[in-house]
Amino acid sequence: MKKISIIGDGFFGMYLSEYFALPAIGGIYEYAINDINSIVIETKPDYEKDIIEKLNQLINNTKKMNRIKKEALLTAEKYSIESAAQSEIDLFLSVSKSGRSILNNKEK
Repeated sequence: MKKISIIGDGFFGMYLSEYFALPAIGGIYEYAINDINSIVIETKPDYEKDIIEKLNQLINNTKKMNRIKKEALLTAEKYSIESAAQSEIDLFLSVSKSGRSILNNKEK
């Protein structure tokens, strides 16, 4: 039986080498590329038919499933807890610098 996981934490799915679909929300676009290493699905109301269609296409296409799995594993290899933490630190530092710059300009 083919396994497809639909999970909120797509990167964890890549790391576990599962086939998966991801909701098109949050920070998934840092690592998820639709039809390359994941299936990105809209989860807005009235998108149920689209979700079912995309999953059926994936289930019925073993070649595509294997390609996505391979690409997902390659993507997961590029990330680590350390690099994820550094990414968060960099974000907070850039926001902090921007905030200070705005405040300094207002004071002048």
